[in-house]
Amino acid sequence: MVKLDLYDDRWSRCSGRSRLVAMVKDPSTLFVYWEVDELSRRLVTDHFQCEWETLPLFLCVYDVTHRWFNGYNAPLVAKHRVSHDADNWYLHQLTPQHNYVVHLSTTTFHDQLFCILPSDAVKLPPNKIGPLEPQVQFVTPLPCTRADAVPELEERYPYAAVFDGYHVHSPEGINE
Repeated sequence: MVKLDLYDDRWSRCSGRSRLVAMVKDPSTLFVYWEVDELSRRLVTDHFQCEWETLPLFLCVYDVTHRWFNGYNAPLVAKHRVSHDADNWYLHQLTPQHNYVVHLSTTTFHDQLFCILPSDAVKLPPNKIGPLEPQVQFVTPLPCTRADAVPELEERYPYAAVFDGYHVHSPEGINE
């Protein structure tokens, strides 16, 4: 049996497959993590004829709101240079209620972006309007006397003399 240490902070997110996942942190921030498997690394390095560590890596953020995104037709919102040791990143200052796609990319010899891994589209939520707790404002009541405030029982419930909630009573002296 393997003994587990509760304070061991070593962990691995390796799944053995290439993926880039974008998740919403708040209305203007995305959290992105990625993994590039060995086969994908080898394909990219063979294509560019260089080592993986020499390729410049970028996280490219595209705003795909109201677009049929084909990989080229959306505006590039942000381009962040990332190191080869990094496997996650926070993307700040994005517009709430917009859709974004993130690419892990490198550049060609002609300085054009080449996508290695794309993410799925992610929609940021709207900004919160107002505070989290509802604001309740009470109105001051109009001044009134006790006699005005509570009418007599007969005025409020004219049926109280003949109906007690379960039975209907006939008044005295009336024959049915």
